[in-house]
Amino acid sequence: MTAKAVTLLALLFSISSSCTDSGDSRWKQYSENPTSTYYYDAGSVAHPSEHLVRVWYRSHMKDPSAKGWFDSRGVRGLVEFSCANQEYRVLELQFYDDTGKTLYTFTETSGEMPRTIWQWSQIEPGNTSYEPLYRIVCRQ
Repeated sequence: MTAKAVTLLALLFSISSSCTDSGDSRWKQYSENPTSTYYYDAGSVAHPSEHLVRVWYRSHMKDPSAKGWFDSRGVRGLVEFSCANQEYRVLELQFYDDTGKTLYTFTETSGEMPRTIWQWSQIEPGNTSYEPLYRIVCRQ
């Protein structure tokens, strides 16, 4: 293998790693489904009260040609779990592009997403987005 080929492969690997968060040690993979891989920021886990836990998570599309809402490649979100009630609510959503740049940010007060997303919801068994993360952060 030539030096140019090795350099190109290293560059492609670093770009791929930055887009999927696998190159950033603070982001830990916790789930996946056929279309997306899910990560959480282990350093962001916070306990605002005894039975509440907040954590940032990411959902990144596996297919490089796939696009989600707003032509995004993935979503970052701040989610809050009620460990005692097995519930969650989303506090903030950020849609990002191929480079990780935030395209749009939404909160409950921005009024641009369905109101139900900001309300407390039961964690559904088998939900690849929230159930595995709930199990991780509510044990800590």
